[in-house]
Amino acid sequence: MLLKKILICIYLLTFCSQLSGQADFSGYKYSAKLAHDILKDTSSWVSIHIVLSNQLDYQTWNKKEEVERSELQNKQRKLIGDLKFNAQNTQGELLNFLQSSKNVEVNSIKPFWIVNAISCTVKMSRIPEIAARNDVRWIGLNKKLEHTQVSETNSYTVASPNKAEKGLIAIGAPEMWALGYTGYGRLAFIADTGTDPKHPAISNQYNGLNAGNTASWYSYGNSKSPYDCDRHGTHVTGTILGLDRQTNDTIGVAFNAKWIAGDILCGIGTEDNIGAFEWALNPDGNPETTDDIPDVINNSWYDPSLTELDCYSVYIPILESLEAAGIAVVFSAGNSGPEESTITPPHNINVNEVNSFTIGALNGNTNSLPIASFSSNGPSHCPGEGSIKIKPEVSAPGVQVRSCLPGG
Repeated sequence: MLLKKILICIYLLTFCSQLSGQADFSGYKYSAKLAHDILKDTSSWVSIHIVLSNQLDYQTWNKKEEVERSELQNKQRKLIGDLKFNAQNTQGELLNFLQSSKNVEVNSIKPFWIVNAISCTVKMSRIPEIAARNDVRWIGLNKKLEHTQVSETNSYTVASPNKAEKGLIAIGAPEMWALGYTGYGRLAFIADTGTDPKHPAISNQYNGLNAGNTASWYSYGNSKSPYDCDRHGTHVTGTILGLDRQTNDTIGVAFNAKWIAGDILCGIGTEDNIGAFEWALNPDGNPETTDDIPDVINNSWYDPSLTELDCYSVYIPILESLEAAGIAVVFSAGNSGPEESTITPPHNINVNEVNSFTIGALNGNTNSLPIASFSSNGPSHCPGEGSIKIKPEVSAPGVQVRSCLPGG
């Protein structure tokens, strides 16, 4: 009973802190969802991630690199080294605390370095004690991710030899192709339900054909080669770089780029996602090589474990790390509109004007390009004024988009 009263007080402090304008982390260290779960049942076990207080100072780090005019490859190597150094030198005490606790599953403890964080499975009653530590900044749930909700139609599945999809024409892709911008030399990471590597529109562009599966495929479930557990990821991959080279049927904007992929939507969720983003900074396991690092990461998913406090979630330092590495991280706005503030988390945040970079949906089959009725709208609910509140950053065709599905 005493524990429940303490938790109710913490929850009220959390709520009041939200109302007063989320300027810092004082008064709350975990979401309202997690607080509610603890109140319901302190005896159950839950998978969480713990974000440490000591994170890389990205503002200072980026300014230093700008002064030194570091080339991108050197900057990426230095970033990985600094992130690993910070994690290794600050996680020790918390790791010892978790490993010695009877209410923590020792085998579940997993440290990360892309964000200074530790994932583990703990008893609910233990969370307030962990949150009270000075070296802990935030505790979040590891929950199953959801891909952006879509509806399928068969009315636009007829092949189009020697043609490009209407949406590509709407965004001016053919004009860019004529200038030589076809994606050649670029690498895209599709973090989704996986991708079918044998589909004729995307098989030639699989990076694993030359670099191998280890440096081209991330799987939390340890699948050795790419697959698609739901079809969504293959469809997305086609929109990014699909081209049937026998018929010149073009469905992808950057058809000469290569792709790598991960099955983050097929596992337990948030923890897989942190691991996938970390893998993206060093896919081949060699920190001295940088040509394996993707130029862009596509994200057509949301994390339902987040609530109004996601402005301070584990994704903030992750997105800052990826931006510092020169990776364009792109999110779909979501299909929960048309009401305001319906952009799904974690991409409803605003670290700066382009992070996270979020794309709304238009109807590319109509010349006036109207906004899709289902497209999620902003503004960002995080603190700030002016242009930093704008969401989505851009919009593009997202209605009746023909792409590829597993099995050809």
